[in-house]
Amino acid sequence: MKTRILIAGIVILALLLSASPQGVPAPAEAQSGNLLANGGFEDPPTGGATGNFWQAWWQETPRPDDGSFNYAFRPSWNLERLSTGAAREVVYAGNASQRIINNWDPWWAGVKQTISAPANARVRLTVYARLWTASSGWPTPSDTSVGAVVKVGIEPNGTGDQFAGSVVWSNGISPHDAWQPVSVDATVGAAGRVTLILSADYRGYSRQFMAVFFDEASLTLLSASGTPLPTSTPTRTNTPVPGATLTPTPTPTGTLPPTFTPTQTPIPATLTPTVPEYYVVKRGDTLLGIARRYNLSPAALMAANNISDANRIFVGQVLVIRGGTPGTPSGEPRIHVVARGDTLSRLARRYGVTVAQLRLWNNLKSDVIYVGQRLIVGP
Repeated sequence: MKTRILIAGIVILALLLSASPQGVPAPAEAQSGNLLANGGFEDPPTGGATGNFWQAWWQETPRPDDGSFNYAFRPSWNLERLSTGAAREVVYAGNASQRIINNWDPWWAGVKQTISAPANARVRLTVYARLWTASSGWPTPSDTSVGAVVKVGIEPNGTGDQFAGSVVWSNGISPHDAWQPVSVDATVGAAGRVTLILSADYRGYSRQFMAVFFDEASLTLLSASGTPLPTSTPTRTNTPVPGATLTPTPTPTGTLPPTFTPTQTPIPATLTPTVPEYYVVKRGDTLLGIARRYNLSPAALMAANNISDANRIFVGQVLVIRGGTPGTPSGEPRIHVVARGDTLSRLARRYGVTVAQLRLWNNLKSDVIYVGQRLIVGP
């Protein structure tokens, strides 16, 4: 009898455990080095017009009596999706981007997200942004005379207040008709929480369409809690190509795990001379995969780019492939922002390279390119 009671108790306990709430797994992006949840705005929203984990914010100020546009009105938010007919130009990567837009009335608004992060760690917030401002419909070119400003900010105490004086703001950019990254660095407060803020400011201007698009937001660790950054690390970066200025960190030591033993896949002889000095990380890339692609050891690729964790590379990061000493690139890669009418063959002729080189350097699987895309066109 005691044995039956014991067995019944074990069965009931097992059923209770299986029915109990389980911990929510970390977002896929966080597991790959991005601390933000849904940085690509890809997750289906549970409601409203912002991606899951993101919250809309805005400022509202009264219209002045002098007839000027120095006020702020609440705009509208929506997710642009290629799968539902969005223009290719307004999505930087994947299927979706976050759009904020208003007609005629100026505005200052954005989206934000509060997350946990290691206390006292140094972090970097980066997002790709694009402005479109016009007095007629798409695809009218953006009016560059409108000085709208895009910034990103980090509130290091996780208060959720985008207007707090403690917010560390980036410099401003005005990326009309082109995707451009903007970044800011900050130190996480003692509470171990930060609020990440994406902002666009159209105050002072009026056009029929005043829009911003955000995509591929990321929050990455620059240093562990309590570990000081190298003195040469920039505190704020707004480089046209993220990662072009490499952050010096100690060269990794020790033996790599057996899983990092490179497969010696030979590069076709016709492509050997075209191995680029730089490579722009794309969605789905891994350091091991990039090393294999260019017949390098992962250890050599990590050393050349001062990477201490092989799992921490991010979309848009520029990696030194060859032609530079560790942490000291021999020069900036040549970058071309694709404009209307551009094709790979035209760009190849323009920059004196081959279409095969352009495809290899930019990890292109076809000759399809799109307006606003950034391509490496030479070392």
